[in-house]
Amino acid sequence: LPRAPVPGRAMAAFVEVWAARLSTNVRRWVVLGLIIGVGVAAGATSLVAARSTATAFDRIRDLAQMEDVVVSHSQHPDVAEAELGDIEGVDALYHRVGLVYEVRGTPPGAIQASLALWEGSEYPAGLIVLEGRLPDPESAIEVMISQGAADRAGLAVGDELALTHVRLGDVAAGEEPFVLSPETGVVVGLVALPRELFDDEAAGFGSIVHSPARARQQVDTAFWSETGVVVDDPAAIAEVERRVGELGWDLNQSAIVDQAVAEDSARPLVVVLYVLAGLVFVATALVGSQALLRVLDSNSGDVRTLEAIGLQRRDFAFLDGATGLFVALVASALAVLGTIAGSLVGSLGWAADVDPRTGIHIDGPVLVGVVFGIIVVALVVSVIAGLRRTSDRRRSSTAAVPTWVPGRAVPQAAAAFLAGDDRRRLVGG
Repeated sequence: LPRAPVPGRAMAAFVEVWAARLSTNVRRWVVLGLIIGVGVAAGATSLVAARSTATAFDRIRDLAQMEDVVVSHSQHPDVAEAELGDIEGVDALYHRVGLVYEVRGTPPGAIQASLALWEGSEYPAGLIVLEGRLPDPESAIEVMISQGAADRAGLAVGDELALTHVRLGDVAAGEEPFVLSPETGVVVGLVALPRELFDDEAAGFGSIVHSPARARQQVDTAFWSETGVVVDDPAAIAEVERRVGELGWDLNQSAIVDQAVAEDSARPLVVVLYVLAGLVFVATALVGSQALLRVLDSNSGDVRTLEAIGLQRRDFAFLDGATGLFVALVASALAVLGTIAGSLVGSLGWAADVDPRTGIHIDGPVLVGVVFGIIVVALVVSVIAGLRRTSDRRRSSTAAVPTWVPGRAVPQAAAAFLAGDDRRRLVGG
């Protein structure tokens, strides 16, 4: 009787068989991995776009240094600065005064609001520059206009405006109830308040924004004034609310309200992107699994001989699992590269043109999930296929095929294989 093969030799046969399979089928395995990788990358790109769109408001708020709350009052900005500036946790104050300006030569209603930034309000003071730049704080003629106003009035950066300033007249001193003064302005930028980006009603309210120099000139003619409060500690909002209540002023939780409106506006698109990603992932998993099973089944011709060598049921699972892992690694590499490249899509919807995060970025959770999902699915499919194939072979066999276990003999063919006589026939050499 031939000697029983030792486990080390069986493992050597296992490695040699898989290496032979690799050399014979490497192109098919790589192509399959690339196909799976492309599908997963497409789904991951949709997922990254959904996550980017859902979180765009936070990045835009940081870009604009948007205030957390707005305090409405009818006080001089210096009074508001004195009352609110000493509250612990307040990081910055943006003071704005409301002026009345008409822009001659524009359609009625094209520009409905006019405000000026007070000196000391650090730029960008809650504003998002869409085109051009912010006004020079020392130039009274430089202005910004909202995108909606520019569209309706046919204005662009560089245009000169014929302005009419309107103030209440001192009737007792013999002035008219409304005093009109012609002035000049130059558009240096198109701007938006964050809410105008995702709220159609707010976007339709065209506005013109003047520089601090204009605010200094016209502060005594202001019809209203307000202060945006930026806090570095959310607990400070409660103290601001208490102080505002004592002063009899009004407080508006602008950032909280705007974030809620932004999320509501983006939610339908985000849901569609998530559903699209899910459908692509499911379709890729089904098609990829079927293709992987076909690849594994094409390698099943050597099962009987390998069983004779002494490979056990779990060894076949490892053998097919190694094939599945190879395909998964190829797919993962392409999926990661494709997902990173797909991040160029960025945010969609209202945030598409204003999200400060542009270019390629890495979404770590998505990349980890992609790699983990590919490897798990490939291994599960491969291992189950290996276990199923050996079970099917044994059930359908008309005669038992002896296998090696410690202390028992194997057929002469197995011993000859271990000696190298039939190895070339098995591995295709």
